[in-house]
Amino acid sequence: MFCSLQGWAKNPTWSRGASTLAEFGTLQMEYIALSERTGDGEWRDLAESIVEYVRKIRTQTGTPLGLYPLYLNPHR
Repeated sequence: MFCSLQGWAKNPTWSRGASTLAEFGTLQMEYIALSERTGDGEWRDLAESIVEYVRKIRTQTGTPLGLYPLYLNPHR
């Protein structure tokens, strides 16, 4: 769970404090849609920063191109 207004994140205990790749992808799509509807590019930029973060993690972990880890820790 993530609250952009208050700036906190909480994840289920079964994921050991990590967010799922699906959650990151969902946030990206929501921010892009918000940007399109409001005409405010700041939200698209935020979505792109999520993509860059996931790409950085993929590169750091040596995961092959096209594959991404299922769990990511948003607090790092």
